[in-house]
Amino acid sequence: MCGRIVLSQDPQTLQNEFHIQRWQGRDQYRPSFNVAPSNNCPIIHVERGNDAPKNPNFEPVLISMKWGLSSPWMKHQPTNIRSDNKGLKMQKRCIVLTQGFYEWQRKGSNRQPYYIFRKNSPYVLMAGVYEVQTNQTGEQHYTFAIVTTDASKPMSFLHHRMPVIFPSLTSTEAQLWLNSETKWGQNYEDLLKPYEEDLTWYKVSSEVNKVSNDSKRCIEKLEESKMNIQNFIKKLNDPVENSVQIKEENCKPEFKQAIKEDSTFKLDQDKFIQTTKTEPDLLTKQSKRDLSNMKQEADKDSPKKKTQKITHFFQRK
Repeated sequence: MCGRIVLSQDPQTLQNEFHIQRWQGRDQYRPSFNVAPSNNCPIIHVERGNDAPKNPNFEPVLISMKWGLSSPWMKHQPTNIRSDNKGLKMQKRCIVLTQGFYEWQRKGSNRQPYYIFRKNSPYVLMAGVYEVQTNQTGEQHYTFAIVTTDASKPMSFLHHRMPVIFPSLTSTEAQLWLNSETKWGQNYEDLLKPYEEDLTWYKVSSEVNKVSNDSKRCIEKLEESKMNIQNFIKKLNDPVENSVQIKEENCKPEFKQAIKEDSTFKLDQDKFIQTTKTEPDLLTKQSKRDLSNMKQEADKDSPKKKTQKITHFFQRK
C-alpha cells in the first residue's frame, strides 16, 4: 500500500539530476513533504507511437499527473493497483518519482506512521500506470496509480503490500517498464517483486496524518522520548471527566521544556494542567502529595467510584 509520498525537490533540481529536458505541466508541480491522492505529481514516461515524432530519440519525459487513476474500465479512481490485477497489462506504464513514502503500522485503534526511504539513493522510483483523457476542448488530463506487490519480509510488519520499486532510471528493470513496444510476458511479471535492497524506515510524528501539514517535520525521526512526551501531552489536551489540577511550577524541568518545545501544546505559565492520568515521575514530591490528597477528597465524596488507573507514558532512565 502507498497512501502518501514525499517529493520536496525544486523542479530544476529534478530535471538536472535525471537529465530530462521536457516537462509537461511543470507549473502544476508543488514540492511537498506530504503528497496525498488527488495531488499533481511529476511522472516519468517515454513517448512512443503517435507521440514519437515529438521525441524521436525516445528520451524520458516528465508530465505532471493527478494521483488517482481515471480509466474507462475502472469503476473507481484507485491510487494503487495490485500487481496481479488482470487489467494491468492494458495500462500505459510510467515511473512515479518520489523521495520516499509513508506507511502506517496498525495496533488496535492506534496507527503509527513510518517514513520509508532508500539508504543509498535520494530517490525512490516506483512503477506506475497512467491514463490520458481528452475533453471536448481538446485539453488532455493525465491520471496515474502506483503499482503494488507483496511486501518484503522486513517490511511486512508495517503492511502486507508495498510499491514496486526500481533501482534507478537507467536500470534494466526501469527501462523495460518504460518500453511500451515490448509485449507483456513473463519478463514483466518478474519485475513485479518486492524490493529488498537498501530500504530503511523510522517512526515519524502523527503530524503527517493531516494532509495540510506540509513541512520537513513530517519526515523527522521520532525519538522514543519525544514519542512518550507527545503521548503524555496528548492526554493532557484531551478533556477528562473529573480532572484534577496540578500547578505547572511543580513539574520537573524536563517536562516544562517538553511543553515549551511542543508548538501544538499551548499553556500559559500561570494556568493549571488538568488531567487524572498524570505521570508521577514528571512531578515533584509536592505535586504527588497534592494529587494524592485531591484523589482522597474525591473518593470521600464518591465512595463507590473507582479510582482511575494511572498510565505510565515515560520509562525510567
